[in-house]
Amino acid sequence: MIKIKVSGKNIERFIKRLNTHNINIYKLEYLNINSIIITIKKEDYEKCLKLKSIYELEYLDSLGLLKLKYLFYKNKFLIICFLFGIGIMYFLSNIIFSIEIVYNDSKIRNLLLSELRKNGVYPHTFKKSYEELEQIKNNIIKDNRDIIEWLEIETNGTKYIVRVEERKENEELEEIKPRNIIASKDARIIKVDVSNGVIEKHSGQYVKKGDLIVNGTVTLNGNNKNYTAATGKVYGEVWYQVSVSYPLYYYEEKETNLEKKVLVFSFLNRRFELFSSFEHKKIKEISLFSSYLLPIKLSYETQTKIEVIENIYTHEQALEKALEKSRQKIEDNLSQEEYIISEKYLSYSIKDSKIEVDVFYSVCEEIGEYQEIVIEGE
Repeated sequence: MIKIKVSGKNIERFIKRLNTHNINIYKLEYLNINSIIITIKKEDYEKCLKLKSIYELEYLDSLGLLKLKYLFYKNKFLIICFLFGIGIMYFLSNIIFSIEIVYNDSKIRNLLLSELRKNGVYPHTFKKSYEELEQIKNNIIKDNRDIIEWLEIETNGTKYIVRVEERKENEELEEIKPRNIIASKDARIIKVDVSNGVIEKHSGQYVKKGDLIVNGTVTLNGNNKNYTAATGKVYGEVWYQVSVSYPLYYYEEKETNLEKKVLVFSFLNRRFELFSSFEHKKIKEISLFSSYLLPIKLSYETQTKIEVIENIYTHEQALEKALEKSRQKIEDNLSQEEYIISEKYLSYSIKDSKIEVDVFYSVCEEIGEYQEIVIEGE
């Protein structure tokens, strides 16, 4: 079907003329007394042109399958590129591009890479099904049961993540030699928690680095009767002065864990992305097609979202941020049982668009360290 506009005087005469020549009108719409829009079959359009005489005919639109064909031919390049992009995306999403082995020992990592390759698992191959990965995992454990205790292969996008636990033989406990516990730094003792040894210093006492806190020598009437391995922990109050600076204008680009796979068509200096993208991103590109003759390029990108942090601080806000930074500097070196007792900033100044702060900290830390006892005659 097609829609045409007919204009002229006594429009009813033209309608009767069409009926006389067996041209069906499927829809008729009056615009005014001298103008109508009719819907007819496409093959009747040539007949209408021969019958128009004083009337003006204007082709408006195609309907049904004809319109679909018209739209397809009009946008065929875009549609073909889109379908091609979908095909490429589907193809690439079923390929493994990297294998990450989560383990520190390089020998174990190299062993696993070799075993995976023997079982057909390596970069730039098609993904395996869950059942296939389970079978490969069991094969690797079976062939290396004296080395590998546990293994897991996880599919994450276009990457395999392999986690492993090494089999370790029970090690014989090494006999602990006689020892003392001494102070590793100047401090005021907060708590002495020992299971073995003679306590020489108690809570509230001040010690200097190297002072004896827990004695591994058991004496009786001034004579050494026995030696033991002093065991336990000593916590003390330690003091620090930390100097930090913080900018009044702060800018940071922080990489997140969000990723997208995007197919990109480039023409001249313009990019056309087939899927939505991040505003700020880090790009890893794989080139699929490029031409030396034309300025076009097709590429597959892994885009990682970048979080942009940009702030302008007042002096008070910058001071608070500097204190947080100095506090974090202390806490990064503390264990779960250690903590900051108190903090106090001593002074601050503004220099080169930065605030510089000196902060005093009182910290509860483990201050005991072991010292081997040298026994005369041995």
